[in-house]
Amino acid sequence: ILLSVSFGVGKYILSGKSKYTDLSIQNKGRGDALNLKSKYIFIYQNSNADLLVNLDSAEVDVLFYGNGDVRFIGVPDSLYVHGVGEGEVINYN
Repeated sequence: ILLSVSFGVGKYILSGKSKYTDLSIQNKGRGDALNLKSKYIFIYQNSNADLLVNLDSAEVDVLFYGNGDVRFIGVPDSLYVHGVGEGEVINYN
């Protein structure tokens, strides 16, 4: 799955299963992927809003440039966070 909100206000809600997921939110975009299971997840967070995501048993790479947070449920297998944004990765359990 490759999904991006790149301009203006937008929101997506995802559910199901995927081997690879690439989620990108920018500007004032929001996302809800709490009901999506994926083995590998890349997140590009360059938004003022939060992204909700299920990271359970996933290998996760988060790149921050915005001040919105990534709020997650589950326990990731690995979690790599980098970038220059003010956002945080927050356990949402």
